[in-house]
Amino acid sequence: MQYLVLQVTPHEELLCNYLENISDADLSCDYAFTVTRIVNPALISLSGDNGGSFSIVTSPQKSKIRFALDVRKALKSRDYTHIHFHSSWASFVGLLAIQDKSGVVKVVHSHSVIPERGILTKYRSALARKLFNLIADERLACSESAGRQMFGNRFSILPNVIPYERFSFDGKRRDVVRRNLKLSEGVKVVGHVGNFYEAKNHEFLIRAMLPILKSDPTVILLLVGGELPGGNAKFLDRIRDQVDSEQISQQVIFAGNVSNPADFYSAMDVFVFPSIYEGFGMALLEAQVSGLPCIYSDTIPSETIISKNSVGLSLNLDSTTWTTTIFEALEMASLESILEERSEFLSDPRLDSLLHANALLRFYEQSFTRMNGLV
Repeated sequence: MQYLVLQVTPHEELLCNYLENISDADLSCDYAFTVTRIVNPALISLSGDNGGSFSIVTSPQKSKIRFALDVRKALKSRDYTHIHFHSSWASFVGLLAIQDKSGVVKVVHSHSVIPERGILTKYRSALARKLFNLIADERLACSESAGRQMFGNRFSILPNVIPYERFSFDGKRRDVVRRNLKLSEGVKVVGHVGNFYEAKNHEFLIRAMLPILKSDPTVILLLVGGELPGGNAKFLDRIRDQVDSEQISQQVIFAGNVSNPADFYSAMDVFVFPSIYEGFGMALLEAQVSGLPCIYSDTIPSETIISKNSVGLSLNLDSTTWTTTIFEALEMASLESILEERSEFLSDPRLDSLLHANALLRFYEQSFTRMNGLV
């Protein structure tokens, strides 16, 4: 049997990583996006024999009611076996709008952990946890912490995966990126990958890097990423203003969104990831697979950490502690250590894309069987 799934606001790159390892005859996917175009064109070609169409739905940040109505309309367009929500807490209103749709497996997938600040936020989260368990047929999470916050104890974990070989260190790609960025020989690059919004904590990263950049003109901070789709464009401007006011603009590169992030990891010497919160932290996983020494905030789920060459620090520490740790990592960084670290992952089952893709297909099969009482 082929399963036809409506994916609501999925992470394109992540979904591609799964679909690359699933037969077109077994699974087809359509999409409901809040943007007018698909960023990764490969997604359409990987959508199966019977999939590949997409609808535009209103962003839940603009109107939760319109988002719910748009999702309901998209679901009515075809006979789907599953609807798979990736829109975190906003999935709740979408689920409410389709409660009368029997025979369709309703899946909610938690991809993030959001700080619960204040009594009202904590009450909302507690209420939502109870309701998700009542109105969702299946609950998935990318990590233990992401699942517990959104669902309590009733959920299954589907690990995020990356194509290992694509993110392996490549000396030729390193040279090309550095040449394109006009970096002279001997320059050390501290990198970060992530769109610009509060959770990524760019302001803290700049503060931690400031003493190093001021004291050593051969160090560059490379920021890969752009504005968050549907997010606050002023946040990126604020980071640019911070860089300008500290007079370090000659040593900070805003690379924007790139189609080849693996090449940029190869161009780095140290990776820093001071996120305030993450559901998983894909960029950190990619950086570790590239062999980079990584410094990350201890808010990152433990499932993401696969390298012995990674150091977790508290964001409650003064930024100077981060500065010292980054400086020490730069002092120790070498291409030899990167290549040695990369070899550690050759047989790591946590990076087996085929294994996890099969788990996703098996999940669709088993959940459809449960929903329809099939043997």
